Amino acid sequence: MKNIDIKNPRAIILVGEGKSGKSMLVNFFGECIEEKDICYLSLNKIVKDKFGIEELLNKKLNISNEDDLKLINNNIFKAIITGSKISINRIRWNY
Repeated sequence: MKNIDIKNPRAIILVGEGKSGKSMLVNFFGECIEEKDICYLSLNKIVKDKFGIEELLNKKLNISNEDDLKLINNNIFKAIITGSKISINRIRWNY
């Protein structure tokens, strides 16, 4: 277990019908940030996989599509986006 402190957390959740420009906006954010600083984790993996959060370490942006919006009320997700310190399980220790 390792305690991490996420600096400047934010969440933007885009909800809407198809062909409304959500993907264009996500692509724009992705173009503004280097690929090495982006991860692609579903909300499900973040809140339910005990090693899921590890992939967020040292990333500036997580892009996730077609998620279950009920997971937004999950305590882990809330802790991440509010900047609370959280403990994670680690598979790799080479960071």
